[in-house]
Amino acid sequence: MTDTPPARCLPAVINANGFRTQHSDTNTSGSKFKIMAPNPQPKAVPDCSEKVKKMGRDVTTVCGIILFFSFVGYMQTPHPMGELGHFMHDSSEILLLFASWGLPTGIGLTRAWRWARISMLLFTVLLGVSGISGAVFFLFHPVVPMPLWEQIVFRTISVSLCAAPGVAGVLLSIYFTRADVKAYFRTPLQPKIPARDLL
Repeated sequence: MTDTPPARCLPAVINANGFRTQHSDTNTSGSKFKIMAPNPQPKAVPDCSEKVKKMGRDVTTVCGIILFFSFVGYMQTPHPMGELGHFMHDSSEILLLFASWGLPTGIGLTRAWRWARISMLLFTVLLGVSGISGAVFFLFHPVVPMPLWEQIVFRTISVSLCAAPGVAGVLLSIYFTRADVKAYFRTPLQPKIPARDLL
């Protein structure tokens, strides 16, 4: 009766990841013991807070300027006369409406208020749809009889003026649906702690 050799106890080692592993005499390719891999870490979401805050400050500034001058123009034409007067009066009403909408939205972007992202999405979608619709209208709508080069210049300028805000609206609407932008509005702002309180 032959004696079976006693089983060797393999030393347990704590690897760098904090898992217990055992060594064997076999090489790496034929090892019977596999090191446990840690759980994969979630991908870090890029920080877009400064970009959104800058956009909010720009929106607030532009809307504040438009709101001021539109109000002044509206008050100066209480009883519009002629086509130009009615056009200026009606334009002031429209600009007052959109500036009154954009001003609190811009403040909300800088403060990471959740409703500000929804408001910006609505505004950018409206801007994109109206701009692209206007560009298509001027591109295919027949114009009054005029020389060919004048038609080309008229259509080019009209389509460009409508397409530029339309494309900007589409790009901004896509931007505000990104995961990092959503994360910015889900994260509450941390109050700044004075340096003396940290001592």
